[in-house]
Amino acid sequence: ASGIAVQNWSLASRVAWYARPTSVFVLDDRFDQFDLWFGSLPEGSNVILLNWSQMSFKPPVGEGQFRTCRPLDRLSIGHMGEALSQFELSYCQGWGGKANPQREALSLRP
Repeated sequence: ASGIAVQNWSLASRVAWYARPTSVFVLDDRFDQFDLWFGSLPEGSNVILLNWSQMSFKPPVGEGQFRTCRPLDRLSIGHMGEALSQFELSYCQGWGGKANPQREALSLRP
């Protein structure tokens, strides 16, 4: 994989701190610090996509986006038996270069 990808800059800032020196790409149309630090995700690239239940987005698959995204793992965070948050990791292949982040509700499923 070419690095880690997320669909919101706020999540990217947290990931970049803990994942360094791994490149973190934000799949949106904004120009921000991540473009300066890591550049744009090159077309054709494969990444690990991180999705977070508290800022969830639809998988970026389709025309101009990734060719495929395959779920890898899910990490649930809880406290005293209560589900608080969830992270989903997917392996996405064949980036097409056109970001189109779309929010969605993600349930905290086991």
